[in-house]
Amino acid sequence: MMVGHYMQAALTGELPNFVNCCHGGTTSGRQHIGICQAIQLWIFERFQMAPSHFGTFDPTAGVIDARGHFLWQHVPENIQYDLPDRDLRVSADGGLVLLHYSTLTPSRGRVERYSEFEVAHRAISLDVDPDLSMPLPNTTGLDIEHWHNSPKPTLNGQVLKLYSHEISRSVAVSSKADVFLLGADWRIRLFDKTGREKWHVNVPAGAFAVNLTGDGRYAVAALEDGSIRWYAVESGHEVMGLFIDADGKRWVLWTPEGFFDCSAASDALVGYHVHRGPDHDGEFVRDDQLSFLLFRSHLLSARLSAEGDELVKAEVAHIGDVYEALQSGLPPEVASLSPAESESDGKLTLQYRVIDRVERDSAASGLFNGGAQAIAQRERSFGELQFTPGSLSALEGS
Repeated sequence: MMVGHYMQAALTGELPNFVNCCHGGTTSGRQHIGICQAIQLWIFERFQMAPSHFGTFDPTAGVIDARGHFLWQHVPENIQYDLPDRDLRVSADGGLVLLHYSTLTPSRGRVERYSEFEVAHRAISLDVDPDLSMPLPNTTGLDIEHWHNSPKPTLNGQVLKLYSHEISRSVAVSSKADVFLLGADWRIRLFDKTGREKWHVNVPAGAFAVNLTGDGRYAVAALEDGSIRWYAVESGHEVMGLFIDADGKRWVLWTPEGFFDCSAASDALVGYHVHRGPDHDGEFVRDDQLSFLLFRSHLLSARLSAEGDELVKAEVAHIGDVYEALQSGLPPEVASLSPAESESDGKLTLQYRVIDRVERDSAASGLFNGGAQAIAQRERSFGELQFTPGSLSALEGS
């Protein structure tokens, strides 16, 4: 599932200008530049004295010169959970989250906001007074240090192993102080009180805030791409995700199986990227193209309940999941050929084009969910729909 627009890149080898955030100076021949909340810069092109273009996970894009000065940059417009207090409050069952984040203003500054999202009622409340009875992430009970914006977090003085160049961003200790959750750039990890890793899960963007629910069932994370994720403490499996648009009005809830719910006009905010291999363009399939199959309000509202796992299993057994839907054939795309505005005397004719996405034989097939799939686009038909008061009729098409 992709939310917003962000980029990931695997960085290998020695780069002359490898940039990380929250650090200054030079380490091992790499120049480190503090760039707002950018996680890692992907250097697209590097010449000896020419500017370098970059893109980041959050996402920020821009150009820096050979001295590390910004020539141009575009900062993300999605909501950001990168505030210093890491204030992610959750109810005991995880069904209510209090979100502390910042959004861009028209003058390109940032303003802080508190909002609440209640899963059972699928409702967002904007600019609320924070409920201080909801617990903050607990950072006491264990001797954990250097967990905030550091490459070397420690437990009892011993460094907890991260990926090379990965930065620790957040921590939450359980109420019994028997386990703790560590959020970092590329993974969320659950450790026991001795520092033994119980599980880890890859994340699409940095985990700037994490928390554990009071009932011990869920780990909750606020990611740099603007999404909230729930994970099962027992296994680390992702349970559900939430994306709230910067306008605060549009939101989407989804499960890894593809079932989703959303506010009005929000089902195009998220979707799936179908890979076709290095020689072909990818295909982005929006959730609104799959709503006839996967829109499940009742399922999402009950996802965190005791019956949530069984409800999802029953739906998958009945209709399958999003991966099966995409592998069995992408939905057709309907494009309007009529003007956006027109005048009518009571009858309105809409011209359209239907484009099929069909499988084809090709040596350069794409990959999706570990399986090979090649997609071709074929214009299937052109046609017209005629609207009259109280009726709808299809005219002959090709």
